[in-house]
Amino acid sequence: MTDHIVTFNAGSSSIKFALFITGQPPRLLATGQVDGLGADVYYKVKDADGHVIYEKDLPDDQFHTHADALRVILAF
Repeated sequence: MTDHIVTFNAGSSSIKFALFITGQPPRLLATGQVDGLGADVYYKVKDADGHVIYEKDLPDDQFHTHADALRVILAF
């Protein structure tokens, strides 16, 4: 089993994250963010080269809090 590292940066209406695979040095696999919590919620994930691999408008009425955003990030 390969270990991974996930970093999070929570702002006032967003959560940004990065996913790394362990090693020397750790290697970036993906970055992403959920923006606009509470209004105009948008989710985007990019691979290590910066190419968008997933993006979606999320229902505003279901994504009000950072916990809501964290659930969708971890499900990905």
